[in-house]
Amino acid sequence: MNGYHIIVVPNNAANTKRLHLSSLTMRLVGLLAILLLPTFVGAIFMTLHYQNKVALLQNQMIEENQIIEQKEILASKISALERALSKTQVSMEQLKGDLTMDVSSIQAGVGPIEPDGDVDNKAALFPKVTSQLGDYLEKGGKMSLPLINTKLHAYDEEIETLQSDIQGIYTLNEDKIKFLASMPNVMPVDGWITSNFGFRHHPYSGINKMHYGIDVASPTGTIVRAPADGKVLVANYAGGYGREVVLDHGFGVNTVYGHASELFVKEGDFVKKGEPLAAVGSTGSSTGPHLHYEVHVDGIPTDPLQFVFKQ
Repeated sequence: MNGYHIIVVPNNAANTKRLHLSSLTMRLVGLLAILLLPTFVGAIFMTLHYQNKVALLQNQMIEENQIIEQKEILASKISALERALSKTQVSMEQLKGDLTMDVSSIQAGVGPIEPDGDVDNKAALFPKVTSQLGDYLEKGGKMSLPLINTKLHAYDEEIETLQSDIQGIYTLNEDKIKFLASMPNVMPVDGWITSNFGFRHHPYSGINKMHYGIDVASPTGTIVRAPADGKVLVANYAGGYGREVVLDHGFGVNTVYGHASELFVKEGDFVKKGEPLAAVGSTGSSTGPHLHYEVHVDGIPTDPLQFVFKQ
């Protein structure tokens, strides 16, 4: 009989089993194996392919999450950098304002103060930094994260250098800045001048008499503000001056405010430029609501308008 025999012999040689496979059966088994082999091999390749694809997708997700985290960190850095730039710009503008004001009309034994060239030199650096930051923000989507980090670090160093330079200028010009802050360089009240400094016909006596300040007419209750930093020496009722405030600004400069309807400060207070001192009134020897305003330099009455900066 054509075919194949498969004999299964146990260890004890008992119950031997014999299996007969005909030639046709073997051919069918071989044909089936040939037909199934490509499917089996294909299944293996498909499994490996999908495993690689899943691994690739997982790696991409990890990289995307890392990029998102890095972008959030960069966004925080950019926000901090913008705040630093804004703060630096404010400091620079304030410094330029403090050091470049025209005070050539203030003599008072101290002489004029010239603008400081260092301010303009340092200010010139600021547009450079802001321009570089603008370039980064425009090109950020096309730049690699390491390059962006490098540029941000460089900009941060430039800002720190600029801030250090600003502080250095403040330190070098501390006395000048204090002097400028102590000068009564603005009018203390809104209104119109009705009587200038100098000789005039006295409104009560009618005789020609020295007027040691200026009179500024303004509605009752108008706020009188400190034209410079100072300490309150006097805040009470003073005869013909009515309710009066006297400020000591240092450097031998005092200012006097008379005829107030109300006082907002007391003796010993320290006030900053622009803070309320009193309200316009008509107390004391007065013909109507106005502020009588004097400036004394080393005890000598001086025309207050000499201290007011030209607008």
